[in-house]
Amino acid sequence: VLQGLLQVVGVTSIFPFLVVAADPDEFRRSAFGENVLAALPTVTNTTLLIVAGCATIIILAVSNITNVISEYARARYAYGVGHLLRVRLLNEIALKPWSYFLNSNSGVLTKKIAFDVHNMVTGVLVPLLEAISRILAIALMGSILMLLNWQVTLGAAIVFALYYLVIYKLLKTKTHAASEMLKEANRGVVSEAQETLTGIKTVKVYGAINYFVDRFGKSSLQQAQVSTLVPLFSSVPKHFLEPIAFGSVVAVVIVYALNGRDLAQIMPMLGLI
Repeated sequence: VLQGLLQVVGVTSIFPFLVVAADPDEFRRSAFGENVLAALPTVTNTTLLIVAGCATIIILAVSNITNVISEYARARYAYGVGHLLRVRLLNEIALKPWSYFLNSNSGVLTKKIAFDVHNMVTGVLVPLLEAISRILAIALMGSILMLLNWQVTLGAAIVFALYYLVIYKLLKTKTHAASEMLKEANRGVVSEAQETLTGIKTVKVYGAINYFVDRFGKSSLQQAQVSTLVPLFSSVPKHFLEPIAFGSVVAVVIVYALNGRDLAQIMPMLGLI
């Protein structure tokens, strides 16, 4: 919650600076500007711009430092939970009767303890905590933008919502398939390596090294191939979002210019977006 609030404060702190840069007299006439100027000695527009810029930099620095601390706290909590889960899972498995181990592959059990918990933490818990923080920040930021200019904010929200809906529909099936393939490949790598090394004496006696290495190589190759796709699916939305965002800003400027509107009135708003 604190991180979300400070993110909003950090981003919105640039708005007064942009107003001063675009139209100092407009800032002086605003209620906020009057309160700020009342606490300062008489200053010129240039000095006011410098003061606003320095204040913005300081606020952004404090906000970013807080973000770093918050990210550390989230990571510490998430991986602490992972540690507790691994210990508890190993304890639960160790307490099972001997008959359970006769029908279980130790490599698969090792993978569950070492890899599956780690994947759950990095793939579910950490993103969930980040999402909560970002949703709060987006909600607060959206509320502020709606108060400043609800038309531009609403238009941007619709564009981004449609974009993410389309991307989600396109990548949902492929992402799920890649995730399942990666799980299968991880199980294969651990299982094949453990089978080879556990029975290495028998493998050497029968000259089956190449056979087992080939089996391991197939799982390892599948793991490498799928691992290259998973980060690609997560980064594609970001790379396509940037041109859409900047294109939307350009479109707003063009529309205002064609309608003969004063661009100085919307430049701070566009800079904030």
